[in-house]
Amino acid sequence: VTVGGAGGLAVAPGRRLADTADFPAELLPKVRAHEEAVALLAASGLDWTCLAPAARIVPGERSGRYRCAVGALVSDAQGRSGISYADFACALVDELEARRYPRQLVGIGD
Repeated sequence: VTVGGAGGLAVAPGRRLADTADFPAELLPKVRAHEEAVALLAASGLDWTCLAPAARIVPGERSGRYRCAVGALVSDAQGRSGISYADFACALVDELEARRYPRQLVGIGD
């Protein structure tokens, strides 16, 4: 299990978070590097999962609740995308144990 970034996650069919007008240009090299790393994993034959946190990951209490979306950014009805560090860590440990998303990039949010 590895951790990526939200920039490469889909926000609409064929459109990544990194393609939106408000995405910081200085983060684009990191998005490209992350996408290259996922492509290398996909071509490797390894058993892997890459978890990417919501667009906004912040300190906060652990609620024990989070949602997963294969290849997509998790956001609420108002388009907000967030998760606490504690809940993201919970999701990571859960995935290590359950192995529900082999060979997939998965967005994690509340």
